[in-house]
Amino acid sequence: MPFKSQTIVCSCGLLICSWLAATAEAQRTPDRAFFEYSGRPGTVAAVGGGELPAEIAASVVQTVGDNGTVVIIPDAAEDPVAAAAQAAEYLQTAGVKPAAIVGRSTALDDVVRGQVLQALGTARAVWIPGGQQSRLYEAWQNTQLESSLQQLLQRGGMIAGSSAGAAIMSRIMIASGKDTPQLATGWDLIPAAIVDQHFSQRNRIGRSQQAVSLHPGTVGLGIDEGTAVLLTGRTLRTAGSGNVTLLLGACSYRPAETIVLPSGATADWTQLRRAARQRAADVDPGLPQFGASTVSKGALVIVGGGGMPQSIVDRFVQLAGGENASIVVLP
Repeated sequence: MPFKSQTIVCSCGLLICSWLAATAEAQRTPDRAFFEYSGRPGTVAAVGGGELPAEIAASVVQTVGDNGTVVIIPDAAEDPVAAAAQAAEYLQTAGVKPAAIVGRSTALDDVVRGQVLQALGTARAVWIPGGQQSRLYEAWQNTQLESSLQQLLQRGGMIAGSSAGAAIMSRIMIASGKDTPQLATGWDLIPAAIVDQHFSQRNRIGRSQQAVSLHPGTVGLGIDEGTAVLLTGRTLRTAGSGNVTLLLGACSYRPAETIVLPSGATADWTQLRRAARQRAADVDPGLPQFGASTVSKGALVIVGGGGMPQSIVDRFVQLAGGENASIVVLP
């Protein structure tokens, strides 16, 4: 029966097209890890160092509310106990109740680590003061801290960090280096980012550009002193007195790009991640990949959705073998 043979050809054609599309996508995208297009839950606030924008403390106060707690993680500092006390004083001045602040009164050991992790299980917010980001990572490696932070965000909580506390928010972390970045491992709190702080004040655009170039698929996030980025869902928002600089790497069809966001600006983080992935794949989306489409036998009728004009219906029936042809419907 003529329609049945055409049905087989059409189905095979659709399967082949699907397979080719999937293969091409796999070749184009070096990082196949799934990411949620609606963005990340909770709020992450990264401050570039210096004076803290008032909006950050206000957001922490609002997130903690009347019954929540905020946990201070001060281990980037040379003296974590002193750093925790200073952070607690700042949070109290901002309006957080003293009883809601989980600080640090002794040196970090396994007992204290357990207490911090337990507190994070019900906390609403986390505050990470500055110092040296590598020191912070080393203090908590091989523990459940990062997992606990991710769970806090899943509950709609907030994580705020300044200077080193901002740098550690990207998985690929700039640990040091004046001109050439020395890279280490951070926490994946701002996915696909490479965070750099004190950005304009210490002229760090060069090292950030190198870091992005070394890791295709990432977005450079350079934050000036006195400036913050707040990421909620897929919306990135800036606050404070300076700028935030976004960096996209070069590819064969597009040069490297620098985008400067002033205070109060917004950007779509999911869109930026997609742009970085497309550049990493190095396939110009404006160019055809498979040449002219041909169907040597049978026929394909492809509809973009909704109803079909009567002329298309008539043509489909004709190609199927006429009004008396057997037509298989796949609902």
